[in-house]
Amino acid sequence: MEQAPFFIVGCGRSGTTMLRLVFDAHPDVAMPMESHFIDQLANRWGAFAPAGRLDHDALFHALRRHLRRMQIDEAEARRRVTALVNPGVTDVVEAIFRVYADANGKRRWADKTPGYVVTMPLLADLWPDAKFVHLIRDGRDVALSYLDQPFGPKRVPDAAQLWRRRVSIGRRNGAVLGPSRYLEVRYEEIVADPQARLAELCDFLDLRFDPAMLDFHERSEAVLPGKLDRWRGLFEPIQGGMRDWRTTMPQAMVRRFEAAAGALLSDLDYERRFPDPTPTDRIRAFIDARTYDAKAVLVRAQSARSEHGRRRV
Repeated sequence: MEQAPFFIVGCGRSGTTMLRLVFDAHPDVAMPMESHFIDQLANRWGAFAPAGRLDHDALFHALRRHLRRMQIDEAEARRRVTALVNPGVTDVVEAIFRVYADANGKRRWADKTPGYVVTMPLLADLWPDAKFVHLIRDGRDVALSYLDQPFGPKRVPDAAQLWRRRVSIGRRNGAVLGPSRYLEVRYEEIVADPQARLAELCDFLDLRFDPAMLDFHERSEAVLPGKLDRWRGLFEPIQGGMRDWRTTMPQAMVRRFEAAAGALLSDLDYERRFPDPTPTDRIRAFIDARTYDAKAVLVRAQSARSEHGRRRV
């Protein structure tokens, strides 16, 4: 069990990168940048291993951009995968992650890819001993964070839909896995008492807490080269007050967000400024949800066409 991987998941902009750096600073854990390819590799395994024989050229052509982002040496990864006899998906993934782990002198690999919150059942089947940490943050702060980034939703209603759906799916998937494999963690609790919350996380993940985790920021320049301007908070110790919807989100935005995702905020015991949405708020939230669905269908169609053209994972 000590060697089983673990996965950090959640809605984007919830603090998962911070948690990734915290665990990558642990002397036993190696956690590279987001992988994004494991679920897609599993779903398309037949295309890479026709008749049960792995096509290494096709595989590494598809993985090249992912390995580059993860700072994994492609030549070494290819050497290790090629040496495998009749490998399956988990064999290939583990060989690739072990390249990063060995290069950093670590004995256990882990992954932080927020989007895997919707594919936890697949990953749980691939690694029956794997555990999952679902990091949850107040959705209104998540929405504000998205508005500051060049990616993700640029409207509060869209951010509300994304947060509500990702968190809800993650909680449903986690309920199936049960408390021995799934743990929900609040971002706000980590920043309020980092050592206590991280010690609890380590206990769940069969790790010993190490003070180096609290000093992750001392390694940020090496782990996130050139990212100081974009992620300044990750170059400092864990602290609260980086963003607070109560003081920076306009009332109209708060009302719009809570009309769309207020029920989930309440389920998670987050305070609400508008606990009783008006009929107009409800109608607007319904329209926002249908608009979000239509956009999602369009994005998936465009992504599928692009993916078919590149023939990559």
